[in-house]
Amino acid sequence: MKYGRATWNIIELLKEATAKKKTGDLQSAIKLLREAYEISRKEQIELGIKDYLRLPMYLQEAGENDQAWKELNNLLTRQYLYPHINASIRTIEHSAIYDAMRLFLQRENKNEKAVAFGICSLICWGISLYKQWNEKGADSFFIKERKERFREDFSPDNIKLTVTKLLKKADRIDLVDIVSNITTKYVENIPNVKLGKLMEDIDRVFVN
Repeated sequence: MKYGRATWNIIELLKEATAKKKTGDLQSAIKLLREAYEISRKEQIELGIKDYLRLPMYLQEAGENDQAWKELNNLLTRQYLYPHINASIRTIEHSAIYDAMRLFLQRENKNEKAVAFGICSLICWGISLYKQWNEKGADSFFIKERKERFREDFSPDNIKLTVTKLLKKADRIDLVDIVSNITTKYVENIPNVKLGKLMEDIDRVFVN
């Protein structure tokens, strides 16, 4: 694969940002990331979600929590450079963003609040699998494989395992059955899930 000058510039900026971050120079690392993003925007070069998630992580480490959270929310609503990217890929990205939000909150010791974001990440992954086996032109083997993956990842045992990990971090292991049941209800409604309502239902558990 041949890369153009702009792509190489982005790659170098991302590498430099990594190096600066390792030395503890977070402000320079943040600046380099922003420069890489600006080139990608101007040149219509879509980066992977992991590249975009580096900025909020660096911002949080630098103590700029409000800006870091803002960047995470911007990623959820951002306008994609390539509208033709299929819906399943976008939903996978949303799963990664919600998981990054979970990590953000856990680093701030907001472990109860983090639970809902962890569940949203899981549900987005399930929605992505659903969309993948319903993509136009998907062959029978791929459809079978995606459905099997869904059955495995969203088995009662795996749902409970995911919920248990989240609640253990929040020191609320007593809520495993309740949160597992809520999660299962939303899994059964994939792909017609309203994530806002899901988060409200999970958060409400900690109030009662």
